[in-house]
Amino acid sequence: TRADVLLEKIKRTRPAFAARLQALYHLVGAALMAAILWAAWSPLLEAIRIREYVGAIGDFTAPAWPVRLIMLIGLTTTLITFLLLAWVDLRRASALQKGAP
Repeated sequence: TRADVLLEKIKRTRPAFAARLQALYHLVGAALMAAILWAAWSPLLEAIRIREYVGAIGDFTAPAWPVRLIMLIGLTTTLITFLLLAWVDLRRASALQKGAP
């Protein structure tokens, strides 16, 4: 989470610092996604290995691995997005430091 009120004030007074701060926020988000991705990888492999199913036998059963895979795809996409946002923020900070808009 972040305090947008504080960040907006910093943007007005020190825009390059605000961009670096946002990059830090995005890198922390990327690290969090990487940690969750690392922790979720083994359960996916285990669900495939043991052919894990969910549901009530006779009523409805479904394999668990597709849901786990979709979760990993979402985590990976979010991780990449955070890294790209951090890169954009750092480029903005660099440009602002040099005096460009």
